[in-house]
Amino acid sequence: MDNDSDINDFYALIQPLSDVDSRRRLRSASTAEVLVPATIGDRALAVAGPRAWNNLPVDLRLSGTFSTFKTHLKSHLFNIKSSLQFDCIIDYFCT
Repeated sequence: MDNDSDINDFYALIQPLSDVDSRRRLRSASTAEVLVPATIGDRALAVAGPRAWNNLPVDLRLSGTFSTFKTHLKSHLFNIKSSLQFDCIIDYFCT
């Protein structure tokens, strides 16, 4: 498969909550959350991808451009990594 086809297949898995009639008026519809399909497993890309997206901070999900999104995502991931490292250091010295 080529990259364009892969991207189109991925986008086909994503359904914004603002497009779901029963959820259009909920607050989550205005925070760029996507529908997480109900399945038996939660490791499938169709479930794990939307769940990971919905766990991102709202300001990151609402980034205006892809470039801005990448910059904010990098900062977010760096902050998570720093926080995890700090927690490990605290656990090491405080236990």
